[in-house]
Amino acid sequence: MKSVVPSAAIRNWHADAALEVGLRSKETRITNAEIFETFEGDTAIASAAEGARYAAASGQSADAGSMRARARIAGSLTRQVSDQIPCTGSAGVDADSGLATTVVRCEGSIRSVFLPFGAFVHIRVTSRALTEARG
Repeated sequence: MKSVVPSAAIRNWHADAALEVGLRSKETRITNAEIFETFEGDTAIASAAEGARYAAASGQSADAGSMRARARIAGSLTRQVSDQIPCTGSAGVDADSGLATTVVRCEGSIRSVFLPFGAFVHIRVTSRALTEARG
């Protein structure tokens, strides 16, 4: 954790976030907001999870989920970085329940801004979401 902000006011909403539904008041405050330091790979993790949830909930193909993940990475970082972390989508089955899942995998190497001399950091992310039945 980087810091704590007491009585933090919410100033704007991310239009694509599920949390924002029903929470649009400009007067909303958070008692104590914990500010976390981000690390390399955080965006890829969140993007893969978003891609899997999107495809699983919308009835889209797993490939649509991987494309959404890549678009999120490009929107959060750069197109050049997103090209270095390709994502793939596939259908899967949950081993415990036997239910259908949508799987999005993102893997690649990016140049680190934290390590000396621009060393590369390898990122491998797999996210699974239960595929919602359509009917």
